[in-house]
Amino acid sequence: AILSIQHDDSPLRKITMSTGVYIYNPGDIINCNDIDRVIDKADTALYRSKHDGRNRITFFDEVE
Repeated sequence: AILSIQHDDSPLRKITMSTGVYIYNPGDIINCNDIDRVIDKADTALYRSKHDGRNRITFFDEVE
C-alpha cells in the first residue's frame, strides 16, 4: 500500500523516500576495513536516487 503522508514544508506537499542499495554477494570477501567502501557505494546510489527525481530506489552499479 502506498501511504500519502502530508508534509507542508515539502515542495511536493508529501513525504517521499529515496533509497540507495548496494548488494553484497555472499561469495565476496569483506573485512572490517572494507565496510566503509560498502557504505560509500550505497551512499552513492542514494544520492543518485535523489538526483534522478527522488521517491525511488537506486541500485549501485559499478559500471556507471
